[in-house]
Order: sequence, then structure tokens, then C-alpha cells
Amino acid sequence: MARRQFGVSFLLLAGLYIAFATAQEDSAASPQSYDQGQEVEKLKEWKTYLLGEVDNYKAQVESAQASLLSEQQRVAELNSQLEHWKKAAADAEAKAASTEAKGASDGEAKVAAAEAKAAASAAEAAQLSAQVEQLKKDAEAAQAHVAEALAKATEEAQKAADAAALATSHSQYSAQLTAQIEQLRNDLAAAESRASAHAAALDASNGETALLRTQLAEAVAERQSLDDRITELANAATKAGGLRGHALAIYDILLEEVARHHENALNYANEKLPGFKAKVAEVHATVSSKMPNVRGHVGKFVASVEGELRPWLRQTLGSVSALKPYSEDPVVVQGLVYVIIGAPVLLLLLPVLSWIFWLVTRRPSTSSASARADGKPSRRNKKKQG
Repeated sequence: MARRQFGVSFLLLAGLYIAFATAQEDSAASPQSYDQGQEVEKLKEWKTYLLGEVDNYKAQVESAQASLLSEQQRVAELNSQLEHWKKAAADAEAKAASTEAKGASDGEAKVAAAEAKAAASAAEAAQLSAQVEQLKKDAEAAQAHVAEALAKATEEAQKAADAAALATSHSQYSAQLTAQIEQLRNDLAAAESRASAHAAALDASNGETALLRTQLAEAVAERQSLDDRITELANAATKAGGLRGHALAIYDILLEEVARHHENALNYANEKLPGFKAKVAEVHATVSSKMPNVRGHVGKFVASVEGELRPWLRQTLGSVSALKPYSEDPVVVQGLVYVIIGAPVLLLLLPVLSWIFWLVTRRPSTSSASARADGKPSRRNKKKQG
């Protein structure tokens, strides 16, 4: 019976080990196809079965211990009976001795009876001793059986503990696999979210690309219109002598007028404003000493104002549908910048310019009057004569 139980336990442990090795190979080969829940359930069933076997062995041990206790109690009772019979035999022997001492006649019969009784008691005692020896042998056999049952129970308990440890390790491994699977699922969800985000970004970039293509087409069209405008302006400038030619012509006219009225203005200044040059030099030195790098500051200010005015002018002209074609015209934008910057300067210098204009226009009139008095023809008359 014990060998059969040991063989069954060995087969169960071998099957459990083979199942565990197969599960490890399956999990190592393909962790995605490993069903850890089913494996844990199988291990739990094995654990329940082994615990049931341990409980059965414990019940058998307890029954053997109960039978041993009953046999020990019976042996104790037989020992007490043997002691009682030995005491009775001793009492009989004492009575026989006393009877023998009292009288030979009566004593012989009593001694014979006592000897018979003692012989019967001795026979019964021998029988009881044999029974006691047999009970002792039975008790020893029961103790050996109990020891063997205890050893088997200990072995089964150790096997159950090993199976429980194996089930615990399987549970831990299953928990680790579950955590890894959850991590893989989270990584998969994160990858899917990133893929969705990339897809959305790709859609957005495609939309932005289409918008940029549209804007590029518009910019190309505007560039073409700008090139056409520049070509038109270049042709117009070529036909009219160019903007620089006009500016140089105006500058030559101004130089001619200045050279024409330079002597009169200088004479008037020497007559009316004595020490004007010294005063101008003094003022220039004072201003130069108090305000160094005026030209640099003015240049920086004009550059910063121009840098702020150009985008504003383009935006303002672009907001008006009728003026939108001029928002990208560099000539128009530069002219408006010059007008905006020059208007305040012109307003500040207007009193000085008006005084100079009055001075210039007054002096030639006096010179023309003196010339007419001297008999010289005036400039207008010269032109008419020419």
C-alpha cells in the first residue's frame, strides 16, 4: 500500500515537473501564446489534490496513533492485572506459610489448595505475561507502523510544500508574465497613439503642404506680377531718362540756383549779420561737443523707423483691396516711407526754409532793381531776348 502511494506520488510529481518544463518551453518559445491563467489553475488543482493526499495521510496517522493509545491502555490494564495476580500469589504464599506454621494437619490441605491456587495463578500469570509480551510486540509493530506512517506523512508534507513552492513560483512567474503582457499592451497602446498622432500630424502636414503649395502658387503669381511691374517701371524709367536722371537734373537746377544766388546771399549775410560765420562755428562746436555722433543716432533712428514702417505700410496697403497691388511695389513703399519720415522734418524746418526762401526771393528783386537802374536787362528779359 505504501509503495503504491509512493509510486502514485512520484508519478504525480513527475507529471507536474513535465507540465512545468513544457510550460516554460512554451513560454520561452512564444510568450504571447502562453496562457498563464490556465497554467495557474492547473497548479492550483495539483496543489488541492496534494493537500488532500496530505490530509488523508494525516488522518491515517491520527487513526494509527489512536489505536496505539488504545493498545497502550490495554497493555497498562494487563500490567495492572498481572500485578494484581502477582500480589494475590504473594498473598497466597504468605497465607500458605502462615497456615504451614499453624499446623501440619490443616496446613497440608490448605498448602495443597494454596499451591494449586498458586499454580493456577502462576499459569494465569504466565498466560497474562504471554499476552503482555504479545501486546508489547503488537505495540512495537504499531509504533513501527506509526513511525512509517509519520515518515510517509512527513515525506508527503515535504512534497506538498515543494508543490506549494512550485505553485508559488508559477504564480510569481505568471504574475511577471501578466505584468510583462500588460506592459506590452501599454507599449502597444502608446505605439498606436503615437501612430495616430503621426497620422494626424501627417494629415496636418499634408494640409499645410497643400496650403503652402497654394501660397507658393500665389507668391509665384505675385512675383510674376511684380516682375511685370518692375519691367514696366524699368521701361518707363528708360523712356523718361530714369529716376536718377530726373534727380540729377533737379539737383543740377538746384546747384545752379544756389550758385546764382550765392554771392547775393553772402553779401546780404555779411551786411546784415556780422559775425554770422563765427556764430555758426560756435554753435556747431557747442552742438558737436554736447551731441556727439548725431549723424549716427539720426541714421539709426531713421533705419529703425524705416524698418518698422515698411511692414506696416505693406500690411495697410494689403488690407485695402484697391491698394493691394502696391503693397509689394518697392518704389511705392520707399516713396511713402520717405514722405512719412520727411513730412515731420519738413514741418520742423518750415520756418527756416520760409525765411531762406524769403531771403532768396527778396535779394534778387533788389539786385534786379539796381540792374534796371544801371540799364542792364533782367534775367527774364534775357530769356525773352534769347
